[in-house]
Amino acid sequence: MPTPIVFIHGMFVTPRCWKPWIERFTAAGHDCLAPAWPLHDAAPEELRRRHPDAALGALGIPDLLADLTRVIAGCPRPPVLVGHSLGGLLVQLLLQKGLGAAGVAIDSAPPKGVVPFSWSFIRSNWPVVNPFVAESEPFLMSFEQFQYAFVHTLPEAAQREAYESQVVPESRKVGRGTLSDAAAIDFRLPETPALHRRHRGPHHPGQPEPLEPREVHRPELRARVSGVRRPHALHHRPGRLDRGRRRRRVVHRPARAVIGRPATPPRCPLPQR
Repeated sequence: MPTPIVFIHGMFVTPRCWKPWIERFTAAGHDCLAPAWPLHDAAPEELRRRHPDAALGALGIPDLLADLTRVIAGCPRPPVLVGHSLGGLLVQLLLQKGLGAAGVAIDSAPPKGVVPFSWSFIRSNWPVVNPFVAESEPFLMSFEQFQYAFVHTLPEAAQREAYESQVVPESRKVGRGTLSDAAAIDFRLPETPALHRRHRGPHHPGQPEPLEPREVHRPELRARVSGVRRPHALHHRPGRLDRGRRRRRVVHRPARAVIGRPATPPRCPLPQR
């Protein structure tokens, strides 16, 4: 029986963003779930109409983990967890709790202690982490902000269609939670097999995303390679690290048995932050 798959979306979107992935893996025989985060279980148009929602402003990473824990507990057997951006960080935190048979983190948001300083990352995330705005105030990004952070490689017509069909208000508390203990990963612990993939953008594989530039993933990969007793992370992009050192490509072997042979992911036309 194929392993069930739980797809975990990230900030500013709903499970609608996983539709092409669900169709692909359902056709391959997998039972797929794409649970909405709390207060994200409505159409984007309706969620934007409700903005600002005080309840959304109180949502934090512990709330997301508690909700996803309930979803995973309801699966007939441990699922593979697949998450993008903040969803990728949630996958790592859930695996750390012993949940899930394996995990796939695509362009994962950085855990506590991994702080990149590239301009694109700061510019994209500043509206969420800006200390001069109350944490309890939900944030709805403008079309121009969405353009820069998510869909800068697409034609403007496609950018506008993506904004109207996908973007929802988000909790600043969730974004700022990546700087707190709620997002801490203990890289010294032996972990469930996980595939860490630096995707070049779910909507346009040929270009990187400013929201999660490669500088986010380099220090995390180094921590995983040097910190865990059983190396398990695979960084799929060839290239060099600082001072010309080759990027190490390591994978804990049982991951192949659970996830199967690596395959090119479906070309997803919309963001999954």
